[in-house]
Amino acid sequence: MDGAIQVTKGAIHCVDGAIPVIGEAIHGADVAIQVTKGAIRHPEGAIHVTDGAIQMLCEKEKALNAIILNIIVMALAPTRKDFIPGSDGDFDEWQKNFISRLSGTWSIGGGFPVLREYLNIPDADWFPVLAENGVWVDKFAKGGKKVDRKPSDTTAKIDTRVFYEKMLRDFVGEFIRKKKKATNDIKRALGCTVPDTEPSPVHSTDAPVTALKNKGGSIIDFHNRHTTDQTRPSMLGNYLLELRFKMGTVTQAPVSFDDVGLISTLSSKAHFAFTAGGANIGKVFYCYARWKHLRKAEFDGPFSNLIQIMIA
Repeated sequence: MDGAIQVTKGAIHCVDGAIPVIGEAIHGADVAIQVTKGAIRHPEGAIHVTDGAIQMLCEKEKALNAIILNIIVMALAPTRKDFIPGSDGDFDEWQKNFISRLSGTWSIGGGFPVLREYLNIPDADWFPVLAENGVWVDKFAKGGKKVDRKPSDTTAKIDTRVFYEKMLRDFVGEFIRKKKKATNDIKRALGCTVPDTEPSPVHSTDAPVTALKNKGGSIIDFHNRHTTDQTRPSMLGNYLLELRFKMGTVTQAPVSFDDVGLISTLSSKAHFAFTAGGANIGKVFYCYARWKHLRKAEFDGPFSNLIQIMIA
């Protein structure tokens, strides 16, 4: 029938060979399997293999498959409004804080109970999260690094991220969002979304942790982060970084952040460089820093203590 093979209530068995089918079809009278240019399509959408396997991917194709899967995951990643970050690095930092906070103590009613116990989270639901956390740490360490990373490491990391993130979302939905004990302060500490009914910032508004470093040529490197991050530069959602600064001699240090003569500037970046100018080499750069809310002044954070560095 011009290249077509028809099977009625039967099977095609191939022991030591292969059946190349290009641009043709294999039709079964009761259940049809259509093959078009190398694709296998089943009318019910599935092909069941009981005691066998179909292997079609070489190593290069596996690597390409991993890249495509990663693109899909990125396309489906949470938006800025989601409480779980999209990138693997930010997700890793978020889940570390989440696990650490629930495992630690929480000050309430004059006592310091373990937060997980205060929220009445059963061991049967908590220990699987800890177990999967261990799996994620291992797979992220192998699949997240660029040096000596195998395609299988990347695939394993992606698969683990998908499974672990779903577990965490289900966990938050069951034990954080539905718990009356889980106040907005607790949700903020855990990095979870606060309901819109309370017009408060998502993050704590402590003063930023600001470090200054000379790079030479009167250039000063600014490294800013919020208190929940250990080392990496970071901004608060819906906030800008406000700096009030001046340059002067060692005897011209400002007394407070509202001194006359301080220059105010805003930055949307946590890590940036400032050029003081050659004429100011040898002087002292003085500044105060705080988080400034984009829309509501009542949410502005407090200023830091005086920060200073000799311009070089």
